[in-house]
Amino acid sequence: VKGAIDGVELGNLTQLLAKIKPAIVGPIPAAKSKDDAFVTGVGQRNVRVSMKEITDRSPVIRSLMASGNLGLSGGWYDVTTGKVEIDVS
Repeated sequence: VKGAIDGVELGNLTQLLAKIKPAIVGPIPAAKSKDDAFVTGVGQRNVRVSMKEITDRSPVIRSLMASGNLGLSGGWYDVTTGKVEIDVS
């Protein structure tokens, strides 16, 4: 997440970091990736964006979710605390 915020380009990781870019909204603070609250917000939005992409790209998953036969949960792992925050949709 920090690499995406800072615009890092690093070989094969560049494509992965580009996938996080849609979660970067609003003005980027001067401190960029050193702003912990901003980094956390981007990471959490990235989980939600990824979950939306999963349902948008798969009619099977979308149908199963609509029928109540499948749920989708996303998790945000905090490397500082070691805790996982679950976002259930």
